[in-house]
Amino acid sequence: MNNHRENLNETNNLEVQRQALESISLLLSGNVTSSMLHVEKFFDLISKVENPTRLLLLQNLLPELINKVPGLEVEIVQEYVFFLEASKGIMENMNETTISLRKFAKEYMDRLDPNQKKDDDIHKLKNREYEKIWRLFTSMNYKNIENYEFRRLKELEMTKSPDEAERRRAKIQRKEGVKILPSQLHELKTFTELKLGTIQNESIELTYKRFITEKGKIKKVSFEQFEELTLFLRERIEKDFEVAYKNIQYYKLENNMGFETVNAIAKSIEENMLNASESDKRRAIMDLLQVLLIPILTYRESYIDLYFKDKSTDKIVWKKNIYLILYAIMTVVHIRKCTNSLVALKSDSCDMKRFKTIYSIDSIANGYRPNQKEENFGDFSQKTFQLVMEGIQEYKNLNHKRMSKKNNI
Repeated sequence: MNNHRENLNETNNLEVQRQALESISLLLSGNVTSSMLHVEKFFDLISKVENPTRLLLLQNLLPELINKVPGLEVEIVQEYVFFLEASKGIMENMNETTISLRKFAKEYMDRLDPNQKKDDDIHKLKNREYEKIWRLFTSMNYKNIENYEFRRLKELEMTKSPDEAERRRAKIQRKEGVKILPSQLHELKTFTELKLGTIQNESIELTYKRFITEKGKIKKVSFEQFEELTLFLRERIEKDFEVAYKNIQYYKLENNMGFETVNAIAKSIEENMLNASESDKRRAIMDLLQVLLIPILTYRESYIDLYFKDKSTDKIVWKKNIYLILYAIMTVVHIRKCTNSLVALKSDSCDMKRFKTIYSIDSIANGYRPNQKEENFGDFSQKTFQLVMEGIQEYKNLNHKRMSKKNNI
């Protein structure tokens, strides 16, 4: 009986291996649709294969993926995965305790100057400001959006209850019990002040509101305004003594706002499409904005350069290869799980020292700037920059959720 069970398990294991190898073949075949359809299937299958066969399959897949993407090296992917795992570990350690959003909002609103409002307006004002803070928090990242959606559906279910008290509690419950993680505090404090207009800088507040509005205002943001907002947010990170790992915040800022990426795209368009039509430039910009899907910030500019430098690469293949980069990241993550080599940082370890050097501000900033009036010493024209910002607006409308979903901190 035992021999029969072992033979059956071996047969099943071989069949899963066969299917996994078939998925690898389809993934690397160059068919964009097949790649996207079969990659999830592959990782689902591979999780069912026992070690050491699973590890061998993954180790064989990794160089195949890396070699398909010009300029990508396994060390680049491994460094990003190291940073990703270490960041998540650090934030998990920080997040052992939580803070009530209601408490955070109350402490913030208690600082409002009551002398500027009539006494009977204070309660209304605080409720209105709490509503703004609550909406800001629920839309701060994809995970918060998912949690909000779960609460919204629960509220909807409660409103259908035959119990009148249950129906009354429905709307209240959606906003009560919301917890802030300590790792989210810096962002929430900063964006609350921007949202509620308490930093006393109308220009920065206006630029921020143009980024978060759904009314298509990003395209109106100039280089100077984008730079001013980015430098303000970086300075807030630098001066916040509660932010122990500033590189995590610098990474999140660039990954979410993309100031340096936008400048790199503008520079590339200026250098390679100076005499092209505006419609051709717009098409290229929409292609190049796909690099926002690449979480390896230090590789984005290299990949932008490949769009024009590698004449042999079809633009469709260039876009498909972005997904191969994401799959290479997933493969390295799975290999580390198989080998039990997930990062666990100690404060005085060599790994910690190495971690703090990754995504420092110097490694992220590229220093590109537009041409100044009557001079041509910059990296791109103001018009080219505005074309990229118009592309950002269109890209945001088309890819609202996808940009923040996978393999991000």
